[in-house]
Amino acid sequence: FEVRVLANGVRVILQEDAALPKVAVGVALGAGLACEREERAGAGVLMSTLLARDTARRTRAEVSAAVDRLGLTFRPSASGFSAGLWGEGLAADFAALAELVADGVLTPRFDPEAVARERAAQADACREELDEVLELGRQRLLRAFFGDHPLGRPLAGSPETVESIREGDLAELHRRVLNPANLVVGFAGLLDL
Repeated sequence: FEVRVLANGVRVILQEDAALPKVAVGVALGAGLACEREERAGAGVLMSTLLARDTARRTRAEVSAAVDRLGLTFRPSASGFSAGLWGEGLAADFAALAELVADGVLTPRFDPEAVARERAAQADACREELDEVLELGRQRLLRAFFGDHPLGRPLAGSPETVESIREGDLAELHRRVLNPANLVVGFAGLLDL
């Protein structure tokens, strides 16, 4: 693979692979647990989810229709260190795929109804995890190892912290982490760049 750093600081990773007529496009923002306020833990995961929904140019239905029409895989991604969006599709659809990913990352619209829907789903998922002995053990291990460091918190937050997240919190987090030096863009597959 090849890594390029653009003049504005954006890091670009290229992995050419002509084995199949497919491409993948991903964008990661340095936006993990350390970027969240403890009382809003889970905001990075929720923000990632919403990057794949409504944007300034497209509604959730329009994003979904484009993904279906092109037969794309289109998903949010979140970790303890990043939040982002990635997609995969046919090489012939590279431009449309790249536009969808860029649109989601650069111009998300944190629509109140979408935020409420996704916030409720994430809080419910956090509640379900509290019933799983393996997840509870993992959370205790992380807390024991990392202590009060943000990496000691559950990635998706707790039901209480997630339910406290509002549109303004997500917009503020997005503004804070969206800057060129904090952005990694990846391209893989049959690339014609």
